[in-house]
Amino acid sequence: MSNGNFFARQRWFILALLFLGLNGYGIYLGHDALQRRRGIWAELAAPGNGRVMGRDTLRWRFSADMVAPAATGVCCAAGPVKFAPDTKGAFCWLTPRELAFRPDAEWTPCTDFKAVFGDDLRAADLRPLAQREIFNFHTDSLM
Repeated sequence: MSNGNFFARQRWFILALLFLGLNGYGIYLGHDALQRRRGIWAELAAPGNGRVMGRDTLRWRFSADMVAPAATGVCCAAGPVKFAPDTKGAFCWLTPRELAFRPDAEWTPCTDFKAVFGDDLRAADLRPLAQREIFNFHTDSLM
């Protein structure tokens, strides 16, 4: 059996494989470009039930690296989140994709809170958040 005869018989199969490979590569490139345009999403990872007590820590997870690894573990009073009602505390990047907030005092009882990221929050590669999200959480009532 000669090689020329083999390729002649299998040409449609070989063309189909090349077409599928080229298509897969195109989808891969398109998906990557779409992800870059779409922006970053965030979720409030803790508390999972939306209820805080005492000095519970809030944690947000992001879909992309928000800071360089060297910036993790450093805590400061200024952060990318605004609270209503205003709440003082410390922000700390636990990992490049996880932000924590620990209040200075206990959460005010019987209160609904809102947390919103500032417009200037961007990923390490400068992509913005996909949408401005409001994160709601609350403390238990006094009863």
